[in-house]
Amino acid sequence: MIYRSNLLCPDLTENFECLVNRPMPHSFGHHVPSDWGDKKDDDPQFGLYKRCGFWTQDEAAILFNIARQVGGFWLDIGAHTGWTTAHIDAGLKLSPRQGRTFPTPKVVPVDPMFAVPEFAARFCSNTGFPMPALAAKTSTEYFRMHDNGGDPFNGVCIDGDHSIGEPLKDAKNAARHLSKSGVILFHDFIGQPVREGVEWLMDQGFKARVYFTPHMVAVCWRENFVPPNHVADPKIGNMKIYCPEFDFSRCE
Repeated sequence: MIYRSNLLCPDLTENFECLVNRPMPHSFGHHVPSDWGDKKDDDPQFGLYKRCGFWTQDEAAILFNIARQVGGFWLDIGAHTGWTTAHIDAGLKLSPRQGRTFPTPKVVPVDPMFAVPEFAARFCSNTGFPMPALAAKTSTEYFRMHDNGGDPFNGVCIDGDHSIGEPLKDAKNAARHLSKSGVILFHDFIGQPVREGVEWLMDQGFKARVYFTPHMVAVCWRENFVPPNHVADPKIGNMKIYCPEFDFSRCE
């Protein structure tokens, strides 16, 4: 089942020639897209990335609409083979805020797997981005380099290493390099390590909203940003039961 909410989004699937759509564990029957349809599930190098999946098309629509609303200069942590980068880029191209001058490219994709030539080539084929635009680094390595001077980001998409402590580290680094009115998005809020990053930002004064999608998406922001409303699939139900220790009353 491919659920589409009230949030409209261009269909970018035709740009991903090896896209596979299928339900995955804990996707509540929703089809989850993934790359590497030309590889076997047990491929020693690419099988893991085929099985882990992308944002669902509805989750990608949330990302697209927020990028279009915010505009500016973005960072995509855990860019994989370009699904999130492509949706951010599509939103920025339609953003009324893009009349200003921003760095080029307007989205920096970061993923250590870009060091693998076939992985990087797949990203470029999917997105049309040139190879020099890719940052073949861990997020920590990239932020360390950005510490030496760089424009603040208007948006940061965090979907990299989900190990304990890593999303929190990404949240702290993203906050240091974020514009005053910037936003930070997290995929897989359903996982405790990701929630730790969101909770830390809220403790620093960020506002937050959580979208009830199969993986759950969270957006954190400062100042006057108003996140788009989203009509969740009623078949999913109350996702709060999967996050019993999180205080949803703190969210907008």
